[in-house]
Amino acid sequence: GAPVKQWDVFSFPHPSRDDPHPCVILTPTEVLKNKDLELVNTLFCQTVRPLNRECGHWEVYLDKADGLDWKTLVKCNIIFQFKKSDALRIMGHVSEPRRRAIGKKLNEFFALSGR
Repeated sequence: GAPVKQWDVFSFPHPSRDDPHPCVILTPTEVLKNKDLELVNTLFCQTVRPLNRECGHWEVYLDKADGLDWKTLVKCNIIFQFKKSDALRIMGHVSEPRRRAIGKKLNEFFALSGR
């Protein structure tokens, strides 16, 4: 498959369902280049239904600006790990403003600033 890079959106097999789901690649690209490291950290995404659903406290919207066909929520409160080899197909790439929004949500949820 295609090499995974940080901020790419790839589909991965869902851990408990048959259908694959989009995930944002969180692991830095330089780390992903290490062939000895098999796992990639991701943020799980889900298509928004209904389309007017409000964004939850730990969620960020992605859409056409990020290369996706549908409005999609990134869940910033849980980090999933997959094998790099499990990446099925690239679906998009997170835009700069959404990267900042995701980083802010991760910082708030995981208290990364040490507050």
